[in-house]
Amino acid sequence: ARDLGLDVIEIEQDGLRGTRLTAGRYFSRRLYASISQPISYGNTQGSDSRTAESRPTIVTLEYEVSSALLARLIRDGSSLRVNLQWDYAY
Repeated sequence: ARDLGLDVIEIEQDGLRGTRLTAGRYFSRRLYASISQPISYGNTQGSDSRTAESRPTIVTLEYEVSSALLARLIRDGSSLRVNLQWDYAY
């Protein structure tokens, strides 16, 4: 990952969403960007309808607004989502 200029390389297997390869980088302490690409194995013409073409590439930008608030912008195919995550510990 370091030779490619990346901070995160991850392979995830999910029964519903299939296998995905994610690569990400921290541009600053507060700003993180990642891209997640579906991976397909072997012949995709079988009965499995979840081919790589039907699972879009996901692009995510995260910005730490404060120590408790994270803003996330997610581009998933044709949709664009904005999430706010508030963490409170007591």
